[in-house]
Amino acid sequence: MTSRSISALHPAYRDDIADLTTRRPVPAPGLEQVDPFLFLNHHGPQTYAPGNGGLPFGPHPHRGFETVTFVLTGNLAHHDTGGHESVIEAGGIQWMTAGSGLIHAEISTPSFKRTGGPLEIVQLWVNLPARLKMTKPAYTGLQVDEIPALPIADGKGTLNLISGDFEGHVGPIRSLTDVFMTTTRLEAGARLALPAPAHRSVLLASFPERSQLPARSSTNGISSLSTATATRSSWVLPPTRCCFLAMLTRSESPWFRTDPS
Repeated sequence: MTSRSISALHPAYRDDIADLTTRRPVPAPGLEQVDPFLFLNHHGPQTYAPGNGGLPFGPHPHRGFETVTFVLTGNLAHHDTGGHESVIEAGGIQWMTAGSGLIHAEISTPSFKRTGGPLEIVQLWVNLPARLKMTKPAYTGLQVDEIPALPIADGKGTLNLISGDFEGHVGPIRSLTDVFMTTTRLEAGARLALPAPAHRSVLLASFPERSQLPARSSTNGISSLSTATATRSSWVLPPTRCCFLAMLTRSESPWFRTDPS
């Protein structure tokens, strides 16, 4: 089997927002973006005390891209000027197409602020091509039981199929740009091989206690794959809380753009 290899690892850096623990691998010093993936924030894991102020993301605008939010623990309340509202519980995701523009808020529920509890959230921004930037805004919120959970790695892991096709299964999100996106949970020593066509950008983000990736290691961050002609890529990982894989056909700009200095 011909495989694509990891060409670079990019650890996250700490950039807390108020009392919210935040690590950000992209953008970061020396890494402006991972075309077409613009931004990745990892909030938590942390535990909020009773009587807390909740998440600090009140009404703010977005335009020209999509946001995908993974609620690993806790919950997240969403509302926007397009009339969309939801509360996503642990294991669920929300996929928002900002398109021509909207204002939204991502905040904690009244019950979470009252009682507190554990919280961990990951958010990814996916750029839209010029022809789709003025798309009508849209929103989909999915709870954990609405996302197909598929056994992988010889029974040592689970793949949650969010968008795209995998082994005859179809994810519930039909992406405007044909993004293939999953989250996975893996046991120690699990080996995972997934389709990774050479014409697609591949972003792998892992959030374990520690990770073991070919030739290098990173405790929290993203990795890129080489552009060599190949059809699959594989990883061996110790137990992970979560990692996600996103693939999208490359745009005309370079996939990785780094500081020339």
